[in-house]
This record gives sequence, structure tokens and C-alpha cells, in this order.
Amino acid sequence: MKKAIKDNLPLVIFGLGITSFMLIFTRFFMKMDDGNFLGIALAPDFSYQDFLTARYNNISGRTINEFLVMFFCRHDIIWWKLFTSAMLIFIACFWNKLSSFFSGGFSKNQRQIFCVLGFFMMMVSCLNPSVFWFAGCITYLFPFAGLCAASLPFVIYLYENRVSLPATALSVLGCIAACSQEQGSVCCLCLVIVFFVFIKIKKLSFKPVFLLDLIVSVGLTVHLFTSPGMVNRVASEAENFKRFEEMNLADKLLCGICVFFANSFYLSVVLIVVLTALLSVMIYSLSENKAPVKKILIALNALIAFACIGINAFCCVSGKGLAHMLMRRDFLKGEFSPEAITLIAFGFAVLTAVISLSVFLAVKNPQAGLPVLLCLTAGFGCAMMMGFSSSIFASGQRVYFMTNMLIITALVILVSSVPKNKASQKAYSLAVFYAVATVIINIFAFTFAEHPLMG
Repeated sequence: MKKAIKDNLPLVIFGLGITSFMLIFTRFFMKMDDGNFLGIALAPDFSYQDFLTARYNNISGRTINEFLVMFFCRHDIIWWKLFTSAMLIFIACFWNKLSSFFSGGFSKNQRQIFCVLGFFMMMVSCLNPSVFWFAGCITYLFPFAGLCAASLPFVIYLYENRVSLPATALSVLGCIAACSQEQGSVCCLCLVIVFFVFIKIKKLSFKPVFLLDLIVSVGLTVHLFTSPGMVNRVASEAENFKRFEEMNLADKLLCGICVFFANSFYLSVVLIVVLTALLSVMIYSLSENKAPVKKILIALNALIAFACIGINAFCCVSGKGLAHMLMRRDFLKGEFSPEAITLIAFGFAVLTAVISLSVFLAVKNPQAGLPVLLCLTAGFGCAMMMGFSSSIFASGQRVYFMTNMLIITALVILVSSVPKNKASQKAYSLAVFYAVATVIINIFAFTFAEHPLMG
């Protein structure tokens, strides 16, 4: 027991720390959705069946999520706090398990520190409403935890060539959780199919038990996307985005891509800078002719840093505001300012660079490169699909939580695979420093602010 604790000390400290944070600092925010849900849940005539039926017919097909919201509203808040703590600990343990399949230059202890701090590497305006806000936690953190659980038996089978029955049983529950929300549902279904393809590519024997995940994912995805409430919700939210109904397929795709750029490249700057730095170190280490490769990689990293920091700063100084605010304003008007066009152009440049680096790594080192490319493709896809939702400008930055978490998962793989040198150490230190700063900021924010930053 003592040896297990010593070997996993960062995970143990994180478990105690995050549980303490949840118990001490988090609370219901009565002036937000929490107050509305509490009022419904504590009504004398409340009925789960009536509530869930009405929500399915009028609001959405997120039946599982909304059952949990009502369940925790009707019981002491401590149960939600413990439930959330358990999800965060599970995700950190999943990342740690994933990390163990790769052999890079960073020590096990350093990898575990990266895994437990991973949550805090995104902007607090995305983290807080997705994790530490009651209503948002069930909608965003819960599906991602499910996605990790759904992936676990496939990851074990692909890397260890064994079937874990406990992980397989847990994966069915994971599919149920992941498919309780639109982004999680699409992502889960696609990942299960991709895992089947990977099993085929690796020439492993297919295990019929894995079909359970596919059946559950398909069934719940159909339930979610065919609910009458989803159609009604799209129509009602379109009232705040009048142009949405006039937009064609290309317009919606462009909208999703542009707002993805704004939130993932121009707000989550640390994630993208660390990602490209680690990708570059990996590619450099695999290159035979290092001199020209080094020049190209330095140029790409300079371009990305300039685009994500310099261009965004220019827009702020010019009085146009942060990138996501600029994009929202221009899309609502239907007119693109020169600043928005510049952001979009550099966004495509950054996207091309990141995807190119990822594909190159997948070719040179499939064991690490393919899962990195899969995580980034899934994450970017989750962000871009928001262009097909009329609520793209109504829900704030929390809708990019799934994207950020998948990018962080890719970073866990890279940190666990990359050689340790000055460049990778600087990228690692930047990520850890930013994460620690986020933790400190949140402690102060939840202590002194009525509503900590909720983007």
C-alpha cells in the first residue's frame, strides 16, 4: 500500500486536493441556471417522469444529464461535489494509464504531475463553467469522463493486447455518459468506429464484447438527435442569432471553423504553443537531416506564436476586442472586418501547420502519432460542429471544453513520448506554470467573487 502511494504520489495529492477544493469552494450559483433547477426540483409536485418527458419534448434529448441534475438538486450538495471529484480523479488516472504506454525522456513523476495539472491548462473561462459550475459540470465534464471510460478497454487492448473485463463493463457506462450530450455523443460513436479500424489495422482478433459499446452509442445518439425538444431548442435559440436560418451549409461550417479558431487558437494560446513545441521536438528527434528540419520547425513555431499572440494583441489594441468577441460581433452582423479576415487567415495557417505536423508524426511514429492525430481530429471536429448549432454564441466558451480536453489528452501522449531536452523542458515548464497559476487564481476567485469567471 505504501509503495503504491509512493509510486503515484502526484495522483494521491491531486485526489486529496481536488476533493478538498470541491468541498470547500464550490457551491450553487443561485442567480444562474442552478437556481432555476433547484426551484423545479424542490417543488412539492415534482415528478422525474413528468420533468424528463417535458424536457425531451420541449428542450432536448439530454435525458440522462437532466435526470442527474434533478437527482443532485434533490439531495445534499455534497454528493455532487464528491461525484465531480471522482470524475476528475478518474480522468487523471485515465491520462496516467495512457501515459504508461509510451517511453519518452520525462520521468514517471513528471508525467503524473502533467496528468493531474492537465485540467488547469485551459482558460479559466472555459474550465470553470464546465467543471466547477453545477449545471455546466453535468453537461460537459460528465460526457468527457464517459468518453475516457468508453475508450479505456480499447486502449488497453490495442497497447497491451488483452481484454480487461472490468474496463469493458465500465466502458458501457462510459458510452451512456458520453452520449448524454451532442458533442460527446458524436465523438464517442466516431471513436468506437475508429477503434474498430485500429484493431483491424493491428491485425488483432475482434472481440464481440466490444460491439456493446457500438450498440449503446448508436441507440443513445439516435435518442438524442431525434428528440422533438432538440428541434424546438434550435428554433428558440435562433431568435438570438437571426442569420442562422439563412445560412447555408458552407456558411455554418465557416462559422464553426472561425469561432473554433477564436477560442482554441487565440484564447487557449498556451495549449496550442505547447502542442506545436512538443510536436516539433518529436519530429526533430525522428528526422535524419536535422539542419533544414530545424529551420522549418522554428519558422512554424514562430508563425504560430505570432498568430496566436501578436495578431490577437493587435486586434485588442485596435479596439476590436478579443478574437471570440470580434467573431461573434461580425457573424451576427454578417459583415467581416479587416481584423476578422486577418484572424481567419492566420487561423487557417495555424490549423494547416498543426495538422501537417501531426500527420508527419503519425507517419514517422505511428504508436504516438496516430493517437495524437486522433485526439486532435476529434477535438477540432467537436469545435467545428458548433457551427451547426444556433447556440454557438449563446453558451460561451464552455462549449469548447471537449476540444480543450482532447488537446490536453494529445499533450499527455506527447509529454510521455518526447525526448527530454531544452525545448521540451521549456514547453513542459510553461504548461505546468500556467496550470499552477490557474489553480491559484481559482482559489482566490472562488473565495472572494460571487461568480468566479464563467465564460
